[in-house]
Amino acid sequence: MTQNTFKSLVSVTSNFSQEMMPIVNLKYCSEDNILKRPIYQSKLCLVEVETFKRLQAATTSLWNQGFKLVIWDAFRPIDVQKKMWQLLPDSHLVALPPEDEDKSNIVPSKYNGMELDLALANKDGKLLPMPSPYEDRSKASWLASHHVQSMEYKYGKVLKTALEDAGFTSQLFCWWKFKNEADPVVPYLDSSVYKFFE
Repeated sequence: MTQNTFKSLVSVTSNFSQEMMPIVNLKYCSEDNILKRPIYQSKLCLVEVETFKRLQAATTSLWNQGFKLVIWDAFRPIDVQKKMWQLLPDSHLVALPPEDEDKSNIVPSKYNGMELDLALANKDGKLLPMPSPYEDRSKASWLASHHVQSMEYKYGKVLKTALEDAGFTSQLFCWWKFKNEADPVVPYLDSSVYKFFE
């Protein structure tokens, strides 16, 4: 991996003011995930550079409305995704990792830090009612399935609007998932990138 390659990522916690810092709670650093075990080798929260700029804009917007952003997942090394698939080879639950030699279909994803899993907290850091638990595969994960007067819908809508206004695209079936599809994609990266940040 070249120095220019790793420079496509930035550390979230090193680039925000303390006041507006998103709450980083990477689910795959704990047992609170679909695998029921920690899988990440590092607790660093990394995001692609241009994606980070959009994240800053969304964070500022939410702060001005009285909220803090919660990050449940960000950059995920491609070798970690392969390990996840080995542990749970079910395409309904875990994405099938791309082949190493396939360079023709690189898209915005966690493997290049251009996709994020997010939620919302108040300024005191308390997680707010969201449409469903993280990684829920039921219809509750659809924001549109909730009554528009419910708190779950309200906070899900606030999150969705702020991220879309900052240039992210939202996902119909996973209210927590947002991608930066507005900027050129960068290559997928593996766990060796961590050595440049630690």
